Amino acid sequence: EYIGALYEMSGDVSSTAGVLRACPAGATSCSSAPFSEAVKLVPPGGRVIGGWHTHGAGSGYEYFSPKDIFSSNGFGIDYPGYVGTYVATPGGNLRFYPAGEIIMNSSHDRIFTLGRFVGNVPIR
Repeated sequence: EYIGALYEMSGDVSSTAGVLRACPAGATSCSSAPFSEAVKLVPPGGRVIGGWHTHGAGSGYEYFSPKDIFSSNGFGIDYPGYVGTYVATPGGNLRFYPAGEIIMNSSHDRIFTLGRFVGNVPIR
């Protein structure tokens, strides 16, 4: 999975480059790098306002996982002004989850959401 940060600077919104965590050989699934790795790419003076990540082709995840929801909620606390997280899915969908929309007690709560459909992403 790739992960990136959205940031505001001088009235413009931009994205960091995607950060990729290499999967071990033979792995059937792989998690993204920590969001902090993407935040390190935000230029000085930039304010983190959102995040994005992908779900790999083999994952089949067309929705936000419990970990996605729990993490996005936490980013809403850690980064003032953080509005939410986008995910690009294997089916070519772009979805948005507003931070804090679903209250969870832990990342182990079995809660999933489709979030809000934003549009389609071309798949190669």
